[in-house]
Order: sequence, then structure tokens, then C-alpha cells
Amino acid sequence: MDGVRGPGARAGASEGLGLRFRITRVYMITGLAFLGPAWWCLIRAAPAIARGAWADPLLLAAVHLFVVGYALTTVHGALLQITPVAFQGHLYSVRLGYVQYVLMVLGAAAFPVGFLSGRWAVAATGGILVFAAYGLLLWNLGRTALTLKKRGEALRSAPVFVFLFAALLFGIGMALGVPLLGRASLLLHMVAGVTGWFTTLILVLSPRLIRVFVSSRHPGFERRGPELVLMAGALLIAAGVSLVPAPGQGVSKGLWGPGSFLVGVGSVLYLIAYGSFLFHLFQHLRYRRRRDLEWVIPWIAAGLAAGWPLTAAWGAAVWKAAGTGRTAGPMLLGMMLLVVFGFLGWVIAAYMAKILPFLRWMSKYGHGLTPVTRRAPGQRPVGVRDMMPKVSTILALLGFAGGAVLLAAGAWSGREEFARIGAGVGVLAWLVYAGAMWVMYRR
Repeated sequence: MDGVRGPGARAGASEGLGLRFRITRVYMITGLAFLGPAWWCLIRAAPAIARGAWADPLLLAAVHLFVVGYALTTVHGALLQITPVAFQGHLYSVRLGYVQYVLMVLGAAAFPVGFLSGRWAVAATGGILVFAAYGLLLWNLGRTALTLKKRGEALRSAPVFVFLFAALLFGIGMALGVPLLGRASLLLHMVAGVTGWFTTLILVLSPRLIRVFVSSRHPGFERRGPELVLMAGALLIAAGVSLVPAPGQGVSKGLWGPGSFLVGVGSVLYLIAYGSFLFHLFQHLRYRRRRDLEWVIPWIAAGLAAGWPLTAAWGAAVWKAAGTGRTAGPMLLGMMLLVVFGFLGWVIAAYMAKILPFLRWMSKYGHGLTPVTRRAPGQRPVGVRDMMPKVSTILALLGFAGGAVLLAAGAWSGREEFARIGAGVGVLAWLVYAGAMWVMYRR
């Protein structure tokens, strides 16, 4: 395991902590680099969005640049930092994390190359590389779990990784021309990735992170939480989607068939658990020890709260698709763009605006810094809360949300100009956000 024991252990621990800070920063900055091309591809894919053309190469490239290059890379890097912090332990290996990083970057880069060149084998290779990175992440976090003080709490959250496994497996199968569940494969790929993995993971970790951010007195759900209800709901949704009928088989069962019934029940359970997570999150904010609330935390909470009605609408779209067998309609496409580029884009960027300034500050000043009160005024460093520019960051978050709304409107109305303007707004928001990060690193 990375780290030093025995004489000089304090220095070794500080060095290991610095390495862990650095690797998370590398992941997140790389993810941010993928975000701009994702929005740019959406500008070119505006005609396909208006037509509801799911299989358009530019649209596929944009979605996978966002989901794999930006979201998954950022989340993987965050897990290397968050798991030891939220559940109180030590990361097993930083070196293994860098091997995983290389595989993630190569895999994410392979997707647009494969889609835009029409070589699906290249896209499948990207999926396999990402799958390998996922395996290394599981090994690293599994070994890390042996050091956690809150191991039971962490293990209750572990089943969420099953959904990422399913999303990658069905994606690779489709890229190889072997859809494992026929016409249901695409919908299951999206549900497992968007709902089962990203949304569920964010919900499981968010109350624990907010508890740490604000030093909350609220006990939360350390002994018993709604994780099982949340994951049971996601599992029922996935099971219902897997029953999507082939053309001419069972379509007459409509919205009350077994598939749509499971999706409906699963969605209700999921939304109930989502509401429970929001309750605990806001209780942490209410019973915080630090009365002065950092400006970015309400924006994180706002994104999570807005995710509840979006998740409900997404569930309704999936329910209709499971009942009718229409797994690639404009309504589903618009909802997918809204949830992915709006909800996930907002929440992940807001968390980055909280985590990256702290990591940068710690790497620049470290634990051994002379207390601020004993330093001359001209020598006092910028505070962690002042590292990230507030106005430009907020404008970027609003831009991501506004761009996603216009993308969805373009898909629903068939208006190409809506989709193109929305993608342009997203590009501008990315430029503003990247500029804010550059200013933060200069401070």
C-alpha cells in the first residue's frame, strides 16, 4: 500500500496525502478537458437532435465524450479521494489509480474516433479499456475498504457498482454488433448508466459529503439508510426495461404490461428514496456547526433538489418506452439530454468547484503552513473559500442547465435552431467555467 510507516511516518503520510490530492486533480482537470469537445460536437449534431436520430455519429460522440470522458473520469477520480474521507480510511494505491487513469483516457478518446470514423470496433475497444479501468477501480477501492472505519456504511453503498458493470457490458455488446437484449439493450444501457450508476452514486455520497463540508451534527443514516430502497428501485426499473418486447411481440400489453409495471413500481421506490436522501442532506445543512455557509454548497444542493422532478420525468419517459416498445423516440432523447447535460452537468461541475479549490490549496500550502493569524498581512494566502471565482462559476452552472433545456426543446419540437443555440450556450458555459478554474489555479 502507498505510504510510509515507522520513523518519519508523519512525513510519509503527508507525502501520501499530497499524492492522493494530485491524482484527483489530474482526473478532474482531464474530465473538464473532455467537456468542451462534448458540447462542441452537439453543435454539429443539432440536425440529428431535431430529427431524433439516436445513431448519428456526432450525437453518439458528444454523449460519450460527456458521459465517459467528463462524467465518468471525474467521478472515478473523486472516488479515490472521497471514499477514504467519507468513510474514514486510507487509499490503497495511488499508483494503481494512475494506471486506471491511463486506461480511462485512452478509452474515452477511442469513442469519438470510432463513432466518427464509422469503425464500431474502435468504439468497442474504448469500452473494453474503460471496463478494465473499472476493474482496477473496484480492486483499489476493495482493498481500501479494509482500512475504513465505517466499512459497513461503505458496503451498503457498494451494490451501485453493479449498474456501471451492466452499462459497460451492454454498451460493449452493442458496439460489437451483439446487443445482449435485442432492442432493450439501448434503453437498459442508458438506464443502468444514468439512473443506476450516476444518479444513485451521487445520491448515496452527497449527504455524507455535505456532512463533512459543513461539519454537521445531524446523525444522518450511518446505521440504516435508504440505500437499499434506492437500489431496489433502480433494479426494478432495469428489470422492467429488460422486458421491452421485440417488434410485434407483446406490444399490445401496452403501458400496463409486466415491463412497464416494474418500471413504474421501481420509479416510485426510487423517488421515495431520493426524497429521503434530500431530507437528510438538508438536515445536515440545518444542523451544521459552521454557521457561515460556503457559497458553492447551496448550488450543489439546488442541483440535487432539481434532480428530483427531472428523475421523475425521466422515469415517466422510460415507463412509456418500456410499455410501447419505442426505445428511441424524441421524448426519450430530449429527457436523456436534459438529465445528462443538465442535471449531471450541473451537479458534477458544482462538486468540482468545491473539491478542486481545496485540493489546489492543500497542494500549494499544505498542512505545515504557519497559522494565518501569525503571518504578516502581505504573506497571508488566499483562503480556500476565495479560491474559486463565484460569479463566473455560477454563470457557468446556469449555462449548462440552460443549454440542456434548449437541447431538450430542440429534440421535442424538431427545431434544429433550439438544439444548436443550446449547444452553443453549453460551449460558452464551458469556456467560462474553464476560465474560472484557470483563475483559481493562479491564486
